[in-house]
Amino acid sequence: AYGGRKVMSRAFRNRFLEVHIDQIPEAELKMMVEQRCLLAPSRAERIVQVMQQLHRRRQRSNVFAGGQAFVTARDLFKLAERFKAGADDSYTLLASETVMLLSEG
Repeated sequence: AYGGRKVMSRAFRNRFLEVHIDQIPEAELKMMVEQRCLLAPSRAERIVQVMQQLHRRRQRSNVFAGGQAFVTARDLFKLAERFKAGADDSYTLLASETVMLLSEG
């Protein structure tokens, strides 16, 4: 299941081509955030680092668990857009936005 969503039936899944993608390397994630969200490299790097730390912590605990509680690229882009909208460059803003995003489930 993707991010706590229900698993599709096999009959329905057979109608589509499934593509499985390995973990995206940190450098590529940073580049994707910079280019898609038009962020400064330092902000993009900070966001990717925070999300990767959260990914590791979520795998070891039930914090914000909803099914398979992994941080996705979708979560990363949402966080980048929220952080971009913030006026300051503080870790406090990044932390609060991250908690709010993950709480949305």
